[in-house]
Amino acid sequence: MVKNKRWGVHNTKPTLDTRILEKYLSRYINRIAISNSKVGWLKDQQKVKLIHNDYENQKEGESAPKTCKLFDPLLYIHQFMKHVLLPYFKKTRRYGIQSNASKKKYRKLISEELTKEGA
Repeated sequence: MVKNKRWGVHNTKPTLDTRILEKYLSRYINRIAISNSKVGWLKDQQKVKLIHNDYENQKEGESAPKTCKLFDPLLYIHQFMKHVLLPYFKKTRRYGIQSNASKKKYRKLISEELTKEGA
């Protein structure tokens, strides 16, 4: 239940410094899907080990348990490369006031301080 949960809340004064906002958002928008700590090489078995969340066995109100999956090296590379975006592919979409339609509509109302290099 939500009201029985302990919440860790961090509040700071709002800022108009776009560098701070970009740094904060980039941690979430541009993170990698598989970190080095989740992948390992089992030399004795000649397999790649991937640690991942087991959502099928997740109990309500608890975090998903971790489980391991073993891959042949070429199969792992094949599966991993399915998630690599093409160089020209747009990774993030823009919604709300950042969408092109809204930006054109409200461009004159947006303060000069909030725009960065005329974007």
